[in-house]
Amino acid sequence: MKSKPKPKPAHWNIIRFHKVFRHASDEAMKSTAKHCGWKLTGTLEACEDYQISMAQQKKVSKTTETQSKMPGERLFVDMSSVSKHKSLGGARVWLAAVDDATGYTWSHLIEKNSHAPKNLRTLVRRLNDRGNPVKCIRMDDAGELKKFAEDC
Repeated sequence: MKSKPKPKPAHWNIIRFHKVFRHASDEAMKSTAKHCGWKLTGTLEACEDYQISMAQQKKVSKTTETQSKMPGERLFVDMSSVSKHKSLGGARVWLAAVDDATGYTWSHLIEKNSHAPKNLRTLVRRLNDRGNPVKCIRMDDAGELKKFAEDC
C-alpha cells in the first residue's frame, strides 16, 4: 500500500522560506508563495548569510604613486596555479616577478609551491651580483612566499 505524499504547507515562516529558497529576494519569495498558494508569516530580518556573502575585503591599490628609478630595487612577486594538469616539463605553478623600474618580468614554471623560495633567492642573488640590489619585494601572504620573507 502506497502512502500519500505529504500536503504542501499552507503557511511558511518567511525566514525559513528565505533559507529554503536559497536566499531569494523579497519580491521573488512573495511571487513564488503566491503562485503556489502559500502564505508567508513573520517578518524578514537582515539575513546574516547574505551579509557575509556580500562582505568585501578592503580594496588594495594596484598602482603606486612612486615608481622606482633603479632597476631591481623594487620587485612585485606573485604565483598562481596553472592548471590541474602538469606541463610537459612537470610544472603546475607559475611564479612571476616584475621589476617596478623597467617593467621587466621574470616568469618561472615550477613543479610545486614549495620551490618558490629557492627560485626567488636565485633571482635576488643574480640581481645583486649584477649590481642591482633588491631593496623591496612586494608580495601577497601565500604560505610559500611567507617562507621566502622569513628567509630574507
